[in-house]
Amino acid sequence: MKEDEKAKEGLERMKDEVSKSSDPIQNLKSLMANPPFKTSVAQVKMDYLLLVLSNFSKLTSIETLLQKLDEDEAITLLQYCFKAMELWH
Repeated sequence: MKEDEKAKEGLERMKDEVSKSSDPIQNLKSLMANPPFKTSVAQVKMDYLLLVLSNFSKLTSIETLLQKLDEDEAITLLQYCFKAMELWH
């Protein structure tokens, strides 16, 4: 299986997993566990970013989120935030 196909399948699995949970913190932890940084499929990266931002926007407390993320998860989340700001401009 090609890497691009794996990335698309991974995105679909994440969409399914996230849609079954109403906990944005747990969803973000799941999303940060296996980000598609290495895929060359731009649409997969954009859809993943939208999943991250969608769950980030549902938070009632960023402080609570940061307390529950480990260092690697926090760094990955920051990378997504920076990418979102980059795309905004």
